[in-house]
Formats: sequence, structure tokens, C-alpha cells
Amino acid sequence: LFTGVSATVPAAVFEKKAHWSHIPKLLAISWIGNLIGGVIFALLVTYCDMNLGATAELAKHTIHKKCSKPFLKTFIKGIGCNWLVCMAVFLSGQAQDMAGKMVGIWFPISCFVAIGFEHIPANFFILTMGLLAGADLT
Repeated sequence: LFTGVSATVPAAVFEKKAHWSHIPKLLAISWIGNLIGGVIFALLVTYCDMNLGATAELAKHTIHKKCSKPFLKTFIKGIGCNWLVCMAVFLSGQAQDMAGKMVGIWFPISCFVAIGFEHIPANFFILTMGLLAGADLT
């Protein structure tokens, strides 16, 4: 995911395992891959008739709410999410077993979801779901 790549690639640069010039390319590849994945998943959900009724209404309501916020506020919420996801990536890397990895990612991820931070890959999915449900974003 883009959020994890934004943690691991700069760390690789600091550890001299990658060159700083690789950062924009890898972030772009990850971002595009997340966009494609979110759109494809939303298309599959819609194709399977699971983006109807209350689900469609929730998707439309959610994207109206997300798209009505000022850019700077949304950007800062994205940074907060990314910081917590990067913490999850770090804690997962420090754990020696699967249980430790699961606990390590659970707290930061639960925290950003509960707070309402903006997660790029999740937003790619929900924005596509809302548009496919017929949301009017003009």
C-alpha cells in the first residue's frame, strides 16, 4: 500500500539500500497501483450487485462528506493516517512472530480508523463506490 511504501522506501534510503532518486518513482508506482486496485475492487463489488440500497447510500453520503472538507484539513488527516500506518509497519517489522505482528499493527490501524483519518487506498475504493452508486459530485 502507498502508506507503507512511504515508510519503507525512505528507510531504505537512510540505510543506503536505495538511492534517494528512487523515492518519487516508487511512490508513484504504489499510488497508481493502489488507485487501480481500489477502482477494480469497487467495480467488482458493483458488478456483484453489492453496491445497492443502504450500501450505495452510505457510499454516496461518505464521499459527499469527504469531498466537502477543505483540502488542507484533509491533507493533514492523511498525514496523521500515514504516520500511524508507518508506525504499524515499523511495529510489525520489530515483532518476531505472527501474533506480535498482528498486535503491532492492530493498535495504530484501529487508532486511525477510530479518529477518522484519511487513508489513500481506502479512499480510492470508497470514492469509486460512491460514484458508481450515482453520487453527484460537481
